[in-house]
Amino acid sequence: MNLACKQINMKGLLLIAVAIVLTVLVGTVSTFVMIISQVFTMRLRMAYKTFDDFFVETAAGIDQTGNHLCKYLFNKVLIKGEGKVEFGDKDITVSAILGLNKLRGTLTRTGRFIAGTLNMIEKSHVEIAVDNLKLADEKAKDRFIQNKYGTSV
Repeated sequence: MNLACKQINMKGLLLIAVAIVLTVLVGTVSTFVMIISQVFTMRLRMAYKTFDDFFVETAAGIDQTGNHLCKYLFNKVLIKGEGKVEFGDKDITVSAILGLNKLRGTLTRTGRFIAGTLNMIEKSHVEIAVDNLKLADEKAKDRFIQNKYGTSV
């Protein structure tokens, strides 16, 4: 392996390490700043709604990161069979991929357990995640699935 290749690999590893440290440190501080500022500038009910929106949006971002970060593990452990929709797209949540595979019947027992747990936290969570895919419209979602997997949901 030549030196340039090693530098590229180390650069990616260093970028991941910096991103994780910054996310944990700055994200924690930012969350506390948001909570304190909302409590002092809004009524409690409005602050609660802001907190909920903030945490739901943050969870969705982490969910998208998890889809990319855990793709190799999730593709081996959570899905099976023909017509499965694979994990790995950084713009789609784990929840949406679980939902698509639930609709197709391609979840493993572990995949069904995780989807069921998410659906206990929020009713129909993985099905809602499919409906909320950040694609322009239903035709775009169908084209995405058709182009990538050769079938529609």
